[in-house]
Amino acid sequence: MVPSRFRPEDVLATDFSDYGRRAIGSLGVRCEAADLRDLPADQDGRFDLLCLFQVLEHLDRLDAALARLSALARGRATLVVAVPNDRQIAFNEAHGALLDMPPNHVTRWTEAALRGLGARHGWRLAEHRVEPEPFPAMARRFLEYRYLRAAQRAGSVPNRIRRLTASPLRKALDAVWLGLTLPAAVPALVALPRASSGDSQWARFERQVVA
Repeated sequence: MVPSRFRPEDVLATDFSDYGRRAIGSLGVRCEAADLRDLPADQDGRFDLLCLFQVLEHLDRLDAALARLSALARGRATLVVAVPNDRQIAFNEAHGALLDMPPNHVTRWTEAALRGLGARHGWRLAEHRVEPEPFPAMARRFLEYRYLRAAQRAGSVPNRIRRLTASPLRKALDAVWLGLTLPAAVPALVALPRASSGDSQWARFERQVVA
């Protein structure tokens, strides 16, 4: 979006990653290593567009976060939120893939939950979509998550493989295990397109309460 849509000086970002801040800073954008709830008051009322991309599911104190976003917003601002697709998470957990739980994510979001959180702070859910994703990408991620779930079990074959130093041998053993266990995963792969249509969901909110 910079510089095609916005001037760098009109954008403020937050990121705790040193690499991320360097990449964002190379665009001329100010990037703070700060929680959005801790942004200084001199930024209040400055922003027409606020974005949380794969952030909300990692936050506690949600009402404080939304209150801070409302303070940062100017007029009838727009808030865009992207979070993991709850239907795909449920499918993964029911079919032997990774569990979605702390310390990875501390919350899980449905369309109704997003609508409710926004409404408490004067944000109306104007649009909601689930990311379209081709089947090969979904299938590959499911198989990877299934492998990682198995690797979490102490003493399992994947757990022993993952203890090895990253090397061509470990990659080869990963591939062998995936190949041997693929037949058992076929029923879940067949059901995957009907159960989920993508890894993320996207919500656009319009601000209804203007100070």
